[in-house]
Amino acid sequence: MNKRFEHISPLVFGAACILLTLIISVFAFNNYRREKVLMFDSLVRQGETITRFIFSSTRSAVIRNMRMHRFDDENIVQDMQTSLDQALDHPGINYIHVVSSDGKIIASTVETRIGQKLNPEMLAFFNQLHDAEEGEHLERLVDNNDDKKKVFQYIQLRPFHPPSKELDPAPIGPDFHGRKGMRREFDLFRENLSSMMHDETVLLIELDASPYEQVVRRQLIQIGALSLVLLLVGIGGWLSINTLQRLKGSQSQLKSLETFRNLLVGSLPVGILAADEFNTLQVINPAAERLFGILATDVLNKKIDQILPADLITSITSKSSNGGKTHEFEYHFDSGQNETKIYYVYSLLILDEADAAKGRLLLVQDVSEMRELEKDLRKHERFAALGKVAAGVAHELRNPLSSIKGLAVLTGKKLENDERGMTSVNLMIKEVDRLDRSIRELLEFARPENLDLKKYVFDELVYEALEIFETDFSSRKIRVKTDIKDHFVVLADKDKMKQVFLNLFLNAIQAINENGDIAISMYEEQGMAVCSVEDSGGGIPADIIDKVFDPYFTTKNDGTGLGLAISVKIVEEHGGTLSVSSCENQGTTVYLRLPVLS
Repeated sequence: MNKRFEHISPLVFGAACILLTLIISVFAFNNYRREKVLMFDSLVRQGETITRFIFSSTRSAVIRNMRMHRFDDENIVQDMQTSLDQALDHPGINYIHVVSSDGKIIASTVETRIGQKLNPEMLAFFNQLHDAEEGEHLERLVDNNDDKKKVFQYIQLRPFHPPSKELDPAPIGPDFHGRKGMRREFDLFRENLSSMMHDETVLLIELDASPYEQVVRRQLIQIGALSLVLLLVGIGGWLSINTLQRLKGSQSQLKSLETFRNLLVGSLPVGILAADEFNTLQVINPAAERLFGILATDVLNKKIDQILPADLITSITSKSSNGGKTHEFEYHFDSGQNETKIYYVYSLLILDEADAAKGRLLLVQDVSEMRELEKDLRKHERFAALGKVAAGVAHELRNPLSSIKGLAVLTGKKLENDERGMTSVNLMIKEVDRLDRSIRELLEFARPENLDLKKYVFDELVYEALEIFETDFSSRKIRVKTDIKDHFVVLADKDKMKQVFLNLFLNAIQAINENGDIAISMYEEQGMAVCSVEDSGGGIPADIIDKVFDPYFTTKNDGTGLGLAISVKIVEEHGGTLSVSSCENQGTTVYLRLPVLS
C-alpha cells in the first residue's frame, strides 16, 4: 500500500500545483487587467469632460459678448483663459494648455507658460495629431520629469467654431444709426475668430494619475495577499504529502499538519465554503459560520442549496463573463435582525485536467462597513461642496439685503401716514430679517468652527440647557426624567455644546407638543460619554430617518433644516458623534457621544 501511495503522490502533488497556479494566475490577471482598464477609461472620460466644459464655457462667453456688442478679438483668448481657470477647480488637474498648430501655448492655467513653445518631447507627442480629424484625441501615461510620478496626458483636436449668423446682434428700431457699421464690425469679428481659432485650438490636459495608480497597487496587494494564502495552503499540502511519505502514515504528524491546516483556514477573516462535485458541503471555516449564522456540525455533508439562501445559490450558479469558471458579485444578506449585510462573494468552479467539474470554492467577505464608509465619504464630499457654494451665495446676498432693508426703512419714514403702505414696508422688513437669519445659519454651517475647548463635567452642560426650557416644560405639561449617576469630564466648547443641547431639547418639545415625557440618561461606552435624549413623541418615519441630519431637510413649516446639521458638525469637531433611532408612533432617541478625559 505504501509503494502504491508513493507512486501516486507525485501526480497528485503536480496536479495540485497546476491547479493552484491556475487559480492565482486567472484571479490575478483578471483583476489587474480590469483595474487598469477602468483606471485608463476613467482618465479618458475625465479628459473628455474637461474638454467639453472648457469649450462650452468659452463658447457661452463669446456668445454673451457678441450679444452685448463686444467684438474685441482679445476677449476670445480672455474668455478661454477664464474657462481654463474655472476648469482648474476640478480635482486632479496638473495643468491645461491651449496650443496652436505650431506648438505655441496661447492660453494656459500656468501663467508663465503662455507664449512659450512645448518642449521637444511633448512636441513630438503633440505632432501626432496633425493628420487627425476633428474631435480625435491622443492619450498616454508617462512619468513626471520632476517627481517621477505617473501623469496622464490628453490631447484633443477640437476646433472652436464661430457662433452662427443667427446671433447677429442687429440693432433694434428703424431709427438706429450705425447699423451697417455694426454689421461690418460683426462680420470682421467672425472672420478673425474663425481664422484665429478654427484650425488652431488643440487642448492639452495633464492629470495626476497617482490616485488611480494607488487603486491598482492596492488591488495588487490584495491579489498578493490572497496568493500568499493559497500558497500557504499549497505548502501545507506539500508538507502533508512529504510527511506521509517519509514517516509512512505517522498519526501524530498527520494530526499536527491537519491542525495547522485547520488553524490556517480557521484564522482567515474571509469565509470559505467548499463543495464537492455533488454539491455536498465539505469545508466551512468559522468566518463563514459567523457570516451566515450556521454551525459546521449542522451543515457539513449536506447539500449546499439546503444551507444557503436560494437567491444566493442562483447568483453563484449563474454564468459569468468567462464561461462560468469564476464569478464575483455582491450579495445582500438578511441577517434576520432588521439588518441587511453586504457580502462580496467570489465563486470558483474547480475543474480537473479534463475540464470536468469536481467542486466549487466560495470566498465570502463582509463589506458592509466598507460600503457604509464609502457612502459617508460621498455624503461628506457632497456636503463640503454644498457648504462652499452656499457660503459664497450667502456672502453675495448679505450686502443687497442690507440695502433693501435700508431702503425699506427709509420708505417707511416717508409713508408714516399711509397705513397700507406701512403694512407693506413692515412686511418687507420682516421678510428681510427672516432671510438674513437664514443666511446667518447657513454661514454658521459652512464656516469652520473655532472652538474654545475647556474641561467641563458633561452633565453640568445638560442641566444648564434644561434650565432654559423649564417654562416650556411646565406650560406644556412635559415631564423630564434624568438618570445621570456618573459625572464624566469632557473637553468641550461650552457655548457650542449648549447650542447642540438646545437644538435636541427643542426638537423633543416640538415632537411631543403637550403632555409627554423626556428621558435623559448618561453612561460610558467604549471610552465615550454617551448622553441619550428620549422623547415620547410621534417618532420619525423609516423612509426619512436617514435624512434628518441632511442640511435643509425639515418637516416643520417654519424650520430651515439646519439645526441638526449644525449640531452634527459641532459634535464631530469635538471628536464625537450624533446618531438617532426612532420608531413611528413610539418616540425618538438621540445619542450624543463625546470622548471621556481620563
